[in-house]
Amino acid sequence: MKKALLLFFLIPAVYLLPSIALAQQYGVGAPAGLQLVVNKLVMHPKSGIFVENLSLSDPKVAPQNIVTFKVTVTNSTNAKLSGVRLTDNLPQFINFGTGPGKFDEKSKTLTIEVGNLAPSETKTFTFTTKVVSQDKLPADKATVCVVNQAVVTGDSQKSEDTAQFCIEKQVLGVPTKGGLRVFPPPSVTVTPPTGPEMLALAALIPTGLAGFFLRRKSQMKNNLREGRG
Repeated sequence: MKKALLLFFLIPAVYLLPSIALAQQYGVGAPAGLQLVVNKLVMHPKSGIFVENLSLSDPKVAPQNIVTFKVTVTNSTNAKLSGVRLTDNLPQFINFGTGPGKFDEKSKTLTIEVGNLAPSETKTFTFTTKVVSQDKLPADKATVCVVNQAVVTGDSQKSEDTAQFCIEKQVLGVPTKGGLRVFPPPSVTVTPPTGPEMLALAALIPTGLAGFFLRRKSQMKNNLREGRG
């Protein structure tokens, strides 16, 4: 009787373990019957920690910045899954950078052949993207939020997850400091050291010539007087 009661309490606990693991991964209860799980994360631009999403109130990325994603694929069943494939659809305004798998430029889709997953096995993939230049962002919006979607399939199962981040356009030509506009320092024309001195000397030339002629004239008068005497 005691053994039967013990089994009665243990069996539900065993079946709850995968659900508890999924709840810890997602932060909420995993969808009922979910066996093949994908979780999409985006790197926080300040802390470098992978998070579920970046909202408008979170730090934003600038045009041409690198954005890094991490995707985990988990087999939450007690059976082997085969032919597992991960596809990641890049949204508008970001381009693929580096990472595993094959990227199709036309469809902007990254495909990773995960292969087989043993019971409770998890595989992790990381790749980078790059935000487009500012001139390719909407002209009428200062901030644009985009959603990146990952989809995993295998053994007739499918799971998907998304990660959001926001792009903030840069204000061009108006540098600021402490909320105030910063004006460029005035240009200063440096006069060569000899410039002013030469002008002063030039101004003294007429005075010197006048003195020379006055002295010359006075000397001539003295000579005439001495000759008469």
